[in-house]
Amino acid sequence: MPTSPPAPNLRNAYLFLIFNAIAFQLGLSSPLVLFARDLGASSLAIGIITGVLPMMMGLQLPFARFAGRIGYRTIHVYAYFVRTSGILVSAVLAWLAAQQTISPVSATWLLVIITTILSIFRGIASGTWLPWIASIVPRENRLDFLSNERICNTGAAVGAMLLASVLLSLRDNLSNYAIIFGLGGLVCGVSTYFLANMPAPPPANEQSSASNISVRQVLADPDFRHFLLFNISVQLVVGAMPAFVTVFLREVLAIEGSWILVATAGALLAGTVVIQQVRSRFDLHGSLHYFRLVLRWWFISLLLWLALSLLPFGPNVWWLGALGSVFSLGLLMVSGGYGSLFDLSVSRLVMNQIGDREGSPMFFATYGMVANLSAAFAPMAWGALIDSTRGAHLPLGSFTITHFSYFFLGQWLLLAIVWRGLRRLREPVAE
Repeated sequence: MPTSPPAPNLRNAYLFLIFNAIAFQLGLSSPLVLFARDLGASSLAIGIITGVLPMMMGLQLPFARFAGRIGYRTIHVYAYFVRTSGILVSAVLAWLAAQQTISPVSATWLLVIITTILSIFRGIASGTWLPWIASIVPRENRLDFLSNERICNTGAAVGAMLLASVLLSLRDNLSNYAIIFGLGGLVCGVSTYFLANMPAPPPANEQSSASNISVRQVLADPDFRHFLLFNISVQLVVGAMPAFVTVFLREVLAIEGSWILVATAGALLAGTVVIQQVRSRFDLHGSLHYFRLVLRWWFISLLLWLALSLLPFGPNVWWLGALGSVFSLGLLMVSGGYGSLFDLSVSRLVMNQIGDREGSPMFFATYGMVANLSAAFAPMAWGALIDSTRGAHLPLGSFTITHFSYFFLGQWLLLAIVWRGLRRLREPVAE
């Protein structure tokens, strides 16, 4: 059966996605975590920096009623202007820290403040993206758009991570981060230009409001409620993984930041390859099939991270450290493929489940708020756990239970709740 032609002017949407992915990876991803760690930030502070963006996503819910009236595109453009400004200010902060103009403690808390401010505006705008896309991309074209979106994001992020790793390896100095953040801010400005040139929703869609749909009505839908609970449990597990796996690699295995970024780029590249391989079969198998596949991998990978955290790394067993470093970087890259597969499965399911409903902006905003608040809570809670158990090491024969062991074990146990939630999900069938 022939498919409808794609929505017009999606070229600007894809260009926005490419430049936005580069800006995010340079200014708000692993380099930000590494910069905070090099400033001497605690795991709790890193958890706050990592979690404040998804935390502020909760602001989309009270603004969902007015988003259509103001305009999805208008809200998004203003939010990305603030994001551009915030990343550039982070570059100035890194430069001042490198010149020892401000203390590392002051720089850490200023970084928290900067991240919080730009996250507030991004959080307000976050509820407009999915309704915007749902209104300009027909249902039969959404899988193609979502898979292309994932490829644009991951492909561009690979290049960004490789560039960041090269810049970090030039010299051991905080000024490297100033260069990375500066480039991230400039690229974010370019992405905002293409965002402003994306097609606006049809007038009937954008002017419609969710005022007749309450949160209570949204939560009364059993299928949607089960989907929300599943996402909460998922975010409690995976929301903290990127930040603290990075800290584990740097702190325990003493892997240089440039190599961590290379492995992160490899993980993103693996995600692009996986999406290319499965996109033609996605509608045949459905999102739930791939959820099960990804969860099985998470059970295995968390056990492998747990085993790594128990090993007695040290100068007397340098060969063990070398093997552990190679294995962990490879594990990180393989996990990237499964992570992209999970993200595409979630995007497809939520788009098809609520994209064509009356009052869909309120559904999207509720979903975004709940999922992102869970993602915000996870790194903060797990960061506090890691800090509180830092000295509680227990010998176990030739192995040692460390603060990271508690982290990986706790996440593995939570996966049982995730699996239970998966069994209650239902996948909508196209009419």
